Amino acid sequence: MTDTRYEFTYVMQRRDFVALTFAIQQITPWRFVATIVLCIIFMTGAYLLGNGPQAATILERPMEIVVLAGFEVVTLLFLIFPFRWFYLWYAASTVFRRNAAAGKAMRFVIDDAAVVGGMEGISTTVAWPAITRLIEKPNHLFLAISRREAMILPRRTFANDTERAAFTEFARARFAATRSVDPKPQSA
Repeated sequence: MTDTRYEFTYVMQRRDFVALTFAIQQITPWRFVATIVLCIIFMTGAYLLGNGPQAATILERPMEIVVLAGFEVVTLLFLIFPFRWFYLWYAASTVFRRNAAAGKAMRFVIDDAAVVGGMEGISTTVAWPAITRLIEKPNHLFLAISRREAMILPRRTFANDTERAAFTEFARARFAATRSVDPKPQSA
């Protein structure tokens, strides 16, 4: 292994915490499709239940089907999906105010063995095998340590795009190296 070492310092801002929330809460494609299907089933069921005995003849009224489908599309596009975005933004913004790191200088020292990060009075050391995934976004790099927690490295932390690209490659290599090692020794 090389003796590669990176040191970063930045001030934790609300936008960093909001970006982390969006990255961690990103919906997988199968969950996105399942959400749409369940919403359509629920809205169609509610409509049919509301129509009582007339619901059985809905197939004889094609215009009503078109109106129902249009209502479902409008509801999905303009109500449910934007509401989720707004909810995540609002929740992250609200929680950020109570976060111990809010507005504090964060310092990270990252090398081949571990990621050491924290702020004045608090320090956390995370070995590379404990990092569960790397999340790359245009303005942030996240080193996730659980489904709800990650170390945040904003783009502004890096001196330039070349340094960011070099670190990203280093992080990918370290992450991949820890995944290729079998943590359980094979017994003979």
